[in-house]
Amino acid sequence: MDATRPFSRYFVQADTDITPYGSCDGSHPPCRFRLCAKARGHRTNGPSPCLSDCFRIAVCPRGVFGALALVHDTYVRRGLMRPNRWRMRVTAYHGLPTSEILVAIRGGELISTLTIVQDSHRGLPMESVFTGEVQRQRKASAALAEVSCLASRPGTSDASPAAMFRLMSLTAQVAVFRGIDQLLIAVHPKHVGFYVRFLGFQEIGRESSYDAVRGNPAVPLVLDFTDLAERCPKAYRRLFSQPFPRWALEQQRPSRRVLSALRLLAWMDNHLGTPRKAAAETDQASAFEDMRPALMVA
Repeated sequence: MDATRPFSRYFVQADTDITPYGSCDGSHPPCRFRLCAKARGHRTNGPSPCLSDCFRIAVCPRGVFGALALVHDTYVRRGLMRPNRWRMRVTAYHGLPTSEILVAIRGGELISTLTIVQDSHRGLPMESVFTGEVQRQRKASAALAEVSCLASRPGTSDASPAAMFRLMSLTAQVAVFRGIDQLLIAVHPKHVGFYVRFLGFQEIGRESSYDAVRGNPAVPLVLDFTDLAERCPKAYRRLFSQPFPRWALEQQRPSRRVLSALRLLAWMDNHLGTPRKAAAETDQASAFEDMRPALMVA
């Protein structure tokens, strides 16, 4: 029996199966979604505790911008960044075609997200602090990627750890499907034990101050897929025992208009964040607000 068959019916079948509630004029929250009919009809059946959830790669504008808005609000609440006018956490890596935003949706609401950044000419986000560690892994591995911009809606991660494990499972399976050998991540020291014990990550460096999160401490970790099954079989089963269908792992990219908007937002965040340039920031943010309705139907 195909191992993916019992689970495939709980995932949307195409981009059009996740549709935003209401209009695209901003009058409704950007991260409300409708599950496909099959998912709505089978929420309580089956062995998995998170069959009512939907896990996928975000492609539509509302999914992409809703995920980045969730990251912004989470990071601001935890003191990892200052708020900006457009209320989205966008980095220069989000505008690259090699980056993918993964989301978890429950009951029509986006509850968790993270971004996979594949190694490229721009390098990896954590390389700005852990340069030596990343270079060592790059020499030892054929292909690297980094998990970045993790965020969860308040109260959801503690209430349903199974959903978080399932999102990490999608992350691992997408990475392997892309041919990634090692997955890097920089986490707060208090979370190191969770990633090492339950997900099979390994420490590759010492704690350091991370400027990208306002100087908060971070520890570099790596998840090596080449020996995970032998080294940490429990973590391997958590990540790969329930495979996602092939179509859910295939690369999907936002439209050119969405990628252009992400590049614009990243540029504004890097160049217009000082009080001296507040007027220019206001003009640029207003320009983005003017673009938003068109982006929502891109």
